[in-house]
Amino acid sequence: MTDAIVDGIAANIHTSGRWDRKSACALVAGLTLVVAYLVCIGNEVGFIFFLVLFSLVVLGTAIIRFEASLIFIPLTLTNPYTLAETGSHLHLSELVLLIILAVWIVRLVSARESLYLERRVLVPAAFIIGAALVSFTAARYLSEAINQTVRYVEVLFVLFVVMTNTCRDEKQIKRMLLYLIIGGLGASFVGISQFVTGSMTKGETHRVFGWHGGGYGGLIGATLLSCIGALLYDRDRIIRLWALLTIPFATIALVLSQTRAWIGSVAAVLLFLLLRSQRKSLTRIAFGLFIMCGVVFLLIQTEGFGLVPKEAIDSAIQRAFRFAGSGRTVSSEDLSIYLRMNVWLVGLKLFLGHPLTGIGVGSLRIADYITGRLGPPAEGMGYIDNQYLQFFAEAGVIAGCAWMYLMYRGLRTGMAAAEQSKGSSLQSASFGFLGSYLVWVIGSFFWVITPHHELFALLIIYLAMLVNITRVQKGSRGGT
Repeated sequence: MTDAIVDGIAANIHTSGRWDRKSACALVAGLTLVVAYLVCIGNEVGFIFFLVLFSLVVLGTAIIRFEASLIFIPLTLTNPYTLAETGSHLHLSELVLLIILAVWIVRLVSARESLYLERRVLVPAAFIIGAALVSFTAARYLSEAINQTVRYVEVLFVLFVVMTNTCRDEKQIKRMLLYLIIGGLGASFVGISQFVTGSMTKGETHRVFGWHGGGYGGLIGATLLSCIGALLYDRDRIIRLWALLTIPFATIALVLSQTRAWIGSVAAVLLFLLLRSQRKSLTRIAFGLFIMCGVVFLLIQTEGFGLVPKEAIDSAIQRAFRFAGSGRTVSSEDLSIYLRMNVWLVGLKLFLGHPLTGIGVGSLRIADYITGRLGPPAEGMGYIDNQYLQFFAEAGVIAGCAWMYLMYRGLRTGMAAAEQSKGSSLQSASFGFLGSYLVWVIGSFFWVITPHHELFALLIIYLAMLVNITRVQKGSRGGT
């Protein structure tokens, strides 16, 4: 039966000349994993059995259709599992990235083509890694400093180099866009199911918090922008269908995440992209947003077809945008911006006290947001909630400036990709990846993303795809 499904999907897709059987296999594997994941959340199953099955599916997908393995990165942002049963503190999400990285490295070693190195990105990355090594001299927790520096090498260098040397043509870039949309749809389903069951309730707050906190909202926001780009500029019916299916669920998941920083970032990026769009596109965007808002309003006001009480949805909307009727008491959630400003001041003082070396990468963890007291790098400890200031405070002025230059370099690359791809089949991908990248750039003023494999990896993937789009467009112009 499974073979029949795969063959049917492959046959239908093959008629458009865009996909093959490997793509269909990868798609079926991804959808199967989403279903299995939801079942595992709702039912008690053997953990080791699930872990082995999960790992085999990820590995098989990466081998059969490498781009499809990216589905699992956004999906595992919502996972509730720490692999304590294996005798380690490894997260399931980190296991996924390690499996994918292993396949990447094998593909890289076996490739016969010469490597392409984007020096304008790799040079600031090298400065960040070098500054992280220097910060060892001041690190309070050397083991955490080593772990964080290894992560910089994994993501800033290995991941970026492999992605820029793997997805080098138009079809691969468009497949990446599609798979990340599908992964965002899966993450939306998981997040909504967590809200319904209350499985990720954090303290007194009923919200889709995800394993890595508010970063879940950033992922969903990036997914929404990719979907809007696909609906506006892509002629591929498969991509447009997935985008249309994803938008309502992703919008609900973004509201349920109750993260104003990411909601505001998505709104700002969408406005920026709207102002750069052609007049005809503005009309299509406005029409699409009208439909999206109508669908979402219908869903939330009909109690989610009986699955979610209207009161729970109303409470989520109030917390997401911080408004309510009279009688609502003010909680610490409403003071989040003031608490952030408090710890930002702590970070600034730490940087001024150690401007060259910082206090050591991985050492800036907040035990008390009111007093600004630092704590050990352990579960439950918070971050300074500003990625830019985090680099300055932890690794000094060189790392901070290098990170800011890296973000600027990515913005320049994204703008070039958007300009060069106008009217081409990659216009939707450039719109989607630029929007996703900008969400991370803006949201990083209110969150720290580098300690988390998936958030950090997604940022670099968006950047690598923008680099690849500019290379493809430059090659097509050179050949005409």
